[in-house]
Amino acid sequence: MAGLPKGFGRGLLFGALIALCWGVLSDRRRRSVIGGEVMEKVGTVPLLGPRLSAVLLDRLMEGLYRAVAEDVVAQVRAGELLEFGEGSGRVAVELARRARDLQITAMEPTSDRVQLAEQRVVAAGLGRQVKVVLGAASDIPFPEGSYDHVVSFQGLRKGGAPEVVLAELHRVLRPGGRAWVYDFRRETPQEAWDLVGQKLSLPMRQIFDSAVLAQWAKSYNEAQLGLYAADSPFKEVALQPIPAVLAGVQIQALTRATFQR
Repeated sequence: MAGLPKGFGRGLLFGALIALCWGVLSDRRRRSVIGGEVMEKVGTVPLLGPRLSAVLLDRLMEGLYRAVAEDVVAQVRAGELLEFGEGSGRVAVELARRARDLQITAMEPTSDRVQLAEQRVVAAGLGRQVKVVLGAASDIPFPEGSYDHVVSFQGLRKGGAPEVVLAELHRVLRPGGRAWVYDFRRETPQEAWDLVGQKLSLPMRQIFDSAVLAQWAKSYNEAQLGLYAADSPFKEVALQPIPAVLAGVQIQALTRATFQR
């Protein structure tokens, strides 16, 4: 760059980097994808990760946890139930509060999440009703026919290969038992989610894009769920949209996939 002012090249490079970063951050789709990857990595940080994720997500996700719990207890209020997936004990606590005759085992994938879930259970005064164990959805640490019911939020998509998870759910269910698997409803248009985002403060909107929209974009659609069911011991699945209230806005946020043993 002969003939140009001293430092011009360095300034040009710095300006290009700023423009690139601004382009990424100002594009909602890119921000959602990158932010989602960051949020997932935050959750894996030992000790701090699950707690930081809980602080960031609880306010945004509490409407989803409540929607799952209310939908389950509308169908069953007693028996032995295995719960696993996202929330680090939140779904188990919401279930136990609504159905005191359910005996719940909350399964968490890491010791840090086990500790966080146990603290939540004790703080809610539900230690006699809910026990927390360490285990993976792809290798559930219980014998065949251990549970009347299984409930999972995001467990099918984030618990390992879907066909392996479904085989494990089938194995631990008693004859006649049901598994309810919930996830973000892929068929719900982004415009509906945008209505929720408009109700949030700017900082919370960034987290919403990174945590909620990023997961919605990765969720399975109904056709994919049907294919996974056909290749599993269950053979078929019943699908139902489930509404939830987020930031005061009700949308068809979840899909419930029901698998009958």
